[in-house]
Amino acid sequence: MLFRPGDPSDLAEKVRRVVADDVERSHMRQAAYQTYAGNFTEKANHNSLMQIYERAIGVSQESGKKSRQQRSAPNFAETR
Repeated sequence: MLFRPGDPSDLAEKVRRVVADDVERSHMRQAAYQTYAGNFTEKANHNSLMQIYERAIGVSQESGKKSRQQRSAPNFAETR
């Protein structure tokens, strides 16, 4: 439900409209549940956290590989 920010009468009108409209309320309820089920369940939270961890580990592993490569590369400035 969208209303004009700072306009309490617009908000009141939108609330009255939803309260009076069973079909609109049902659509809002279904949309809210779909948002919840897709984003906020235990499984969705787990999947989201796993993606975050995998990205963090991937970045960390890539950084570690580069650091190891840089350490093992000969320093030509020292050999001259």
